[in-house]
Amino acid sequence: MAVLKATRGLPPGTICELGSEALVVGRNPKLCDLVLEHFAVSREHARIELVDEARYVQDLGSRNGVLVNGKVIKPGPDGRQRLYSGDRIEIAAFEFIFTEDPSTEDLVVMSDDTEIPSILSTLDCSSDSSHSDSPVVQPDKLQTLVGIIEHLSRELDLNRVLPKVISSLFRAFPQTQTGCVLLQDETGALAPMAAQVSRGTQTPAAICSKIADEVVRMRSAILASGTNSDSTPSAEFTADDALRHSVISAPLLNGDDKVSGVLQLETAAETDQFTYSDLELLCAVARHLAVVIENSRLHDLALREQRFEFEARFRKLIEDSIQGILIHRMFKPLFVNEAWAALHGYSTSEVLAMESILPLIAPHERERAKQFAEARLRGDGVPPRYEAQDLRRDGTTVWVEKFISVIEWDGQPAVQTSLIDLSQRKEAEEALREAHDEMERRVRERTAELATANRQLHAEILERRQAEEELGESESLYHSLVDHIPLCVARMDSVGKFTFVNNALCKLFRLQAHDIIGRTAYDLFGTEAAALHRALDAKVTDTGELSELYETVRLPSGLEFDVHTIRTPIYDSEEDVIGTQLLFWDITAQKKTEQERNRYAEELERSNRDLEQFAYSVSHDLQAPLRTISSYCQLLQRRYAGRFDSEADEFLASSVEGARRMKRLLDDLLTYSRVTTDKHPFEETDCNMVLAEVRNNLELQLRETATELTSDKLPVMLCNRTQMMQLFQNLVGNAIAYRSDRPPKIHIGVRECESEWEFCVKDNGVGVEERQFERIFLVFQRLFAEHERPGSGVGLSICRRIVERHQGRIWIKSELGKGSEFYFTISKRPVQGQIANPSGSP
Repeated sequence: MAVLKATRGLPPGTICELGSEALVVGRNPKLCDLVLEHFAVSREHARIELVDEARYVQDLGSRNGVLVNGKVIKPGPDGRQRLYSGDRIEIAAFEFIFTEDPSTEDLVVMSDDTEIPSILSTLDCSSDSSHSDSPVVQPDKLQTLVGIIEHLSRELDLNRVLPKVISSLFRAFPQTQTGCVLLQDETGALAPMAAQVSRGTQTPAAICSKIADEVVRMRSAILASGTNSDSTPSAEFTADDALRHSVISAPLLNGDDKVSGVLQLETAAETDQFTYSDLELLCAVARHLAVVIENSRLHDLALREQRFEFEARFRKLIEDSIQGILIHRMFKPLFVNEAWAALHGYSTSEVLAMESILPLIAPHERERAKQFAEARLRGDGVPPRYEAQDLRRDGTTVWVEKFISVIEWDGQPAVQTSLIDLSQRKEAEEALREAHDEMERRVRERTAELATANRQLHAEILERRQAEEELGESESLYHSLVDHIPLCVARMDSVGKFTFVNNALCKLFRLQAHDIIGRTAYDLFGTEAAALHRALDAKVTDTGELSELYETVRLPSGLEFDVHTIRTPIYDSEEDVIGTQLLFWDITAQKKTEQERNRYAEELERSNRDLEQFAYSVSHDLQAPLRTISSYCQLLQRRYAGRFDSEADEFLASSVEGARRMKRLLDDLLTYSRVTTDKHPFEETDCNMVLAEVRNNLELQLRETATELTSDKLPVMLCNRTQMMQLFQNLVGNAIAYRSDRPPKIHIGVRECESEWEFCVKDNGVGVEERQFERIFLVFQRLFAEHERPGSGVGLSICRRIVERHQGRIWIKSELGKGSEFYFTISKRPVQGQIANPSGSP
């Protein structure tokens, strides 16, 4: 999360978040996201935007310019400058520090300066409470909860998952000003681990620690309301603000119902305070988050133990190596083993105390050693292996073979040198040169053979010893891991006897390990089930391939549950199969949930078919009597108009107009019911041609209302051409019908996504209140009476049905008086006849 932190002009510490959208800075509140009230600030002064994962600042042609680190940047797009963490931005009398990743300490601070705000409600979050895990919440907040759970299911890194959870909660509760995750340290004190503050909030924002402490003490979630005096008062802080402080806080309970931390949101919003349903949603998020925190802790512990064991084994291997090993940086020793130090007549501590190991290199070799070292730093080619002479402590030289490589040590390049003592070989070579040629050849060959055999034998002994140690460690690690995982694990030998079971299996079967080990499937299950298991075991051992099975397990004790089982072969050191390993888990609840979901889906599909058929029948069957009524009403109006009093003429006119409105309603309802029954196949369609037809159809309306209709270059895509024309025509017609006093301007934009096209129909009309966003897509729902705005209230419902038939979504963004933006998506590969999930904003 990138932020701007105020250091001058605004209250020190004020934070302005930088999201994916561009941030406009200036004096005009209607045009700018960050408003700076100062005569030297232009109406639109600067823009900060995200381009290819980098932030840039641009001067929008201001009078007094923009400074970055004291230097004026050039106005316009050509002068935009990239921002780096710590850059200082000056705009008139204001100064900000750009930060890519602000620390939690910069955002929030624990405060206990006030009394506990009034506790309005509490909610027991422990595992034995009767509280439902599925709180009744609004669909958008429920969608946020699902998104949070998806994040939690994919992540174990708390540094990544905690900010995502906080950010998602800010979207679910837009009134939130401060949110954080507090975790207990080793002393049990709460400390912020992740936090977020709303744009414009002075930082570090104060977190009500007394509420958090009360949540820990009660092990229950709390909804509280009180004063805002935990925060440092600012110039804008008033007594009215102090009465609007609202807090929801939930405990993070692990599997033992022990509190590991607190999830807390706070706001001082004027009207939109937190509710009990908000507390229920926060409690549900806290339960899932606590599981992830506990899993992350166990994961980190296992990694640390594994890394410690690996480093210990590696260090022991190096220190015990018969080869001399030295690591240095420009000849300053960083590590040395016993073999290297002993070869030169020193102890390891004496070598590490030296400023340079150049004195331990023979004088005539030192210049070459320095040249090689400098060449390695430049990246030039240097022999990785060569023979040289080193100098012992007693002044004698020793022939060695050096193996050189560049490694990383403490984050910086270093040189690793491995030595082999060549003294004996050199002495043998000298002695052999003095002997007879034939004897020299035979002795040399024999010596070489013996040396090779000795090295191979020594290497084999070391490898076998190391393999035995690693096998013991691996077996111990295996038992330790499988005894603490929630999955059931069992191992069987070639005759089907259990040789190992973990704690999760014993708990599921309600048996002890000694009741299972040594027995076979025939002892635990019925004959038919046991025979199936043995057949699967035989298949795995014969083919060496894993086997997967969904089955219902029935034990003699009466226990019955559904499981998902995976069988894999077990190999010995000779790669021969010696048994099978079972990995399975209880899916009873999952299977029951899937059955319920399928049943509800079938009922919903049947209900939708019945409703569509009913709508079609009603709209179709009423056409004939309606035509009769309309015809007779029009006939009466033509023949008898003026023969009665004015009230009778008014009655006749109302009857004719009512019949006309009824016919339009029935026509729209019939169109609505035919959307999903349209048999026309999906085909490659040029949306530019479709829009051209819409222009022709609406030409009279466009000309009479002086409407300006523009568009981006639209794609060619797979769709129902007729329905796509209806979709565009309904949205454009709707924009014309709900125009303001200004000349209508309508623009159709499009953006290509990975698997769909996203369209936007934008107008400058009267706009829609946010609370009407869902209602306008329902059948026969109108925002105005028909004499105020024409229409039947079915047009947007038809749009929604068409979009859903193309596996898309439709939603609106709007403000009263500022126009509307209708967004909809069309799948790049829609399946004809298949309706997508109900629409909703992403």
